[in-house]
Amino acid sequence: MRRVSVSSLRVRRFSSYPAAYTQYQTMLDEHKKKYPYIFLNEKQDITIQQKLIDHCWDPKTLEKNVDVFNAAYQDLCENHGLALKTDTEYERVPKVLRNYFKDIDYDFILPLKPAAVPLPTEDVALMNRKMSAVSKIVEEFKNTFNVPEDITDSDYNMLLVKRDKLKLDLKRWLFRVQDEDDDKKTWSGLPFDQNMMMEMFNNVKFARNRDWLELTSEQKDVRMLEVVQEVWDTIYDEIIVHTQPDRTKKEFDQFRDVYFQVFDPETIYHYRLKDVAKIMFLQAYWAGGEQKVFQIEKEIDNLVTLYNDTPADYLELWKETFRRKPSAPLSGELTLMVKALDTKFIPTLLNKIRNEFTGSYFVKSAQKVLTEVYEDDYAIKKHRFDSELAGYPSLEDSKAHLREELMEFGDRVDDVTFRQRTIAKQMEGLKQEHKDTLDMPLPTMEEMFETMVLEEFWLTKDDPRTADVQKFSKKLLEYAQTGKGDILALETEAKELLPKPLIPEHIELENKILPQDMQLKPGEVYSPALTGYIQAERKRMDLWSFKNVFWAETGKTELGIKKKRSTAAAFLKGFDDIIIRTVKHLIEEGTMKDLIKVTEDYGKIVKVFKGEVYGTVKTAKTLTDAEFNAIIDTLSKQNPGKKFFLSQEVDSNILAGFEITCGTDNLDYSLRSELSSL
Repeated sequence: MRRVSVSSLRVRRFSSYPAAYTQYQTMLDEHKKKYPYIFLNEKQDITIQQKLIDHCWDPKTLEKNVDVFNAAYQDLCENHGLALKTDTEYERVPKVLRNYFKDIDYDFILPLKPAAVPLPTEDVALMNRKMSAVSKIVEEFKNTFNVPEDITDSDYNMLLVKRDKLKLDLKRWLFRVQDEDDDKKTWSGLPFDQNMMMEMFNNVKFARNRDWLELTSEQKDVRMLEVVQEVWDTIYDEIIVHTQPDRTKKEFDQFRDVYFQVFDPETIYHYRLKDVAKIMFLQAYWAGGEQKVFQIEKEIDNLVTLYNDTPADYLELWKETFRRKPSAPLSGELTLMVKALDTKFIPTLLNKIRNEFTGSYFVKSAQKVLTEVYEDDYAIKKHRFDSELAGYPSLEDSKAHLREELMEFGDRVDDVTFRQRTIAKQMEGLKQEHKDTLDMPLPTMEEMFETMVLEEFWLTKDDPRTADVQKFSKKLLEYAQTGKGDILALETEAKELLPKPLIPEHIELENKILPQDMQLKPGEVYSPALTGYIQAERKRMDLWSFKNVFWAETGKTELGIKKKRSTAAAFLKGFDDIIIRTVKHLIEEGTMKDLIKVTEDYGKIVKVFKGEVYGTVKTAKTLTDAEFNAIIDTLSKQNPGKKFFLSQEVDSNILAGFEITCGTDNLDYSLRSELSSL
C-alpha cells in the first residue's frame, strides 16, 4: 500500500500569481493617487531636483555655506586635534579620518555643478519579469498534487522528491525576487560558444580523418583546412537554427566574413589580444553590425571614464554613518557639509520611503504566490507535532502519574517541563508564524514616515529636536499628499533640523561628566565617528566608487560574487548590455586586472575592422612630403580597403631606402637588408 502525504489529502486551491500581482498593482495605483508627490514621474523628479541644485549651487549661497563649513573644519585642525599626524594610540585616528572628512575647495567645486539624475524607483519591468518567470514553476508544483490512484510506491516517492525540489526553487525565487541580477552566470550573446564549436570540430574531424595515419604532412595540412571549412559551412544548420532561429543564413555569412577579415588566422597580431575583447567585438557585430560596433567603442570610452573618475559618495556615506550611530561626534560639522553640498535632501528622503514601501509590498505579493508552499510546509510540520503528541498521554494524566510516583513533591509537579506542554507551545508559535507568512504585516505609509523621517535626522535618546522633527514629518506627509509647500522651504527647514553642536561643544559636554583622569585627549574624540564611518562603508557598497566596487574582495562564494556583480551593474545603467555582460564576466572570473587591456584591445580590433593600419616608416634621412605620400599611395593601391596611418622615424643605420613596420608585418627595402642578404 502506497504512502500518502498529509498535504495531498487536502483539496488543493492554488493561488494565482497574476491575482497576487494584480492586488499589488491596484495598491500601487491607489497610493500613487493618494501620495502623488512621493510617486513622481521622471520629468517631475528632474524638475524638482534642478530647482534645488540651482539654489544650492548659486555662487553666493554656495560660497557662504562652504566658508561656514571650512571655518568649522579649520577650527578642528587648529584647536581640536584633527591635524595631528603622529601614530600614537589615539592620534592616528585623525590621520585616517582626514582621508574621508576634508575641507571643501570652493573654486574647484563651483564648475562641478551636479546634474539632475532620476532617482531609482520601483522597476515595473523587473516585477513583470519575475512574476512571469515563476508561473511555470507554480504550474509544475500544482501538478505534483494530481496523484493517480494506481501510482506505484516508487513513482509516488519520486513525485514527492520532485515536489520538494519545486518548493525549494520557489523559495529561491522569492529570496531573489527583488534582485535584477539573479542569474548565476552571464552569457556571451553569440549563437554558439567555444564548447559547441569544438564539439562540432571534433565530430567532423572524426568523420573525415579515418585515414589520417596514411596521409603525408602536406596532406594533413590540407585536410585540416577542409575540416575547418566544413565546420563553418555547416555550423548554421547544425547550431544556429536551434540557438537563434530568428537569424538568417545571410546574416551568419556576413558574420563569418567579418570574423575572417578581422581575425585572419594567417596573421598573428590578434593572438596577443584578450579573448574577452574579441568576444565583445563579435557580440557587437552579431547584435547590430557596424553601427553597434562603433556604439560599443564610444561606450567603452565612457566606461573607462567611469572607472577612473567616479568617486565614492562620501557625503551619503557620512549621512549613513549618523543614521546608524546618531550619537557619534562630528554630526554638527556634517550638518554644515549637508547644507553646503546636499542638493536633494528631501527628494532623496521621499524616494527612500517610496522604495521601501513599494519594495515591501511587492515582496508581500510575491509571498502570496507561495501560499500553497507555506500551506504544505505547515501541514507537514503540524502532522509531525500531532503524531508525536499522539504518542504521549494527556498532560493531566502525566501530571497525575508523576504525583503518584513522587508524592512528597506533588506540589512541584506543575513546575516540571512536560513534552506535551513544549509541543503545544511550539504549535502556537508555528500557527502565528504561518499566519504572518500568509499575510505579512506591513506598516502603512504614515507609519513609514514616522519611522524613516526620524531616522534621517539622526535623533538620539531624549533628543530635544524630537518634537520639531515629528511636526516636520507631518508637514512632509501633507506635502506628499497635496504638494502644498515650497520644496526649497522644505529643504531649508529640514537642514535646519539637523544637529547643530560642533566638536568644541561636544568635548565640553563630555568633559563635564568625565573624571579629570579620563578627560578626552586630542584626537580621541574622533574615534566613534571614524569607526561609524567604516561600518557604514562596509554595509553600503552601493556608495563606493565604481573602481572600488570592481576591485572589492568579496570572496568566491556565490552570494559575494552576486553582491559585487549587481552593485557594479547598478553603475552601468544606460550602458549597452554587451558592456554590462563583459563587466560581470570579469567579476565572475576574478580577472578585474584585464579591464583596461580589454578596452584597449577592443579599440585595436575596431581599427582593423575599419581597415586602419598603424605603423612606422624608417628611413636614413627625413622624407619629403611627396616621398612620404608616394609610399602611402603605393601601400594603399597594393592593399585595397586599407587605410595606412604611418609615422616617420630616422635611423642612419639602414644606410638608404626604407623599412615599414605595421604590427607584426615588416617590409624591408633598406640598403642594410640588401647588404645583409649579399
